[in-house]
Amino acid sequence: MTRDSDRDKGGPAGCRTSCGQLAWLDRRSAALYGRRFAEAEPRQQTALLARLAAERAAMTGAGRPDVG
Repeated sequence: MTRDSDRDKGGPAGCRTSCGQLAWLDRRSAALYGRRFAEAEPRQQTALLARLAAERAAMTGAGRPDVG
């Protein structure tokens, strides 16, 4: 159930976060390929998602072998 206060602010916080992330993805796609993510070719979409996953792994250390 949506509260009036959520509706006044553009929806529940989760929706605003997700929508902001999708907008960010569109901007990143436009910067790289000159078109929004949904309009990019499938190979461009895959490449962008792979790039983002690699950047996240580099930031979090995911995928690195344990040293110890």
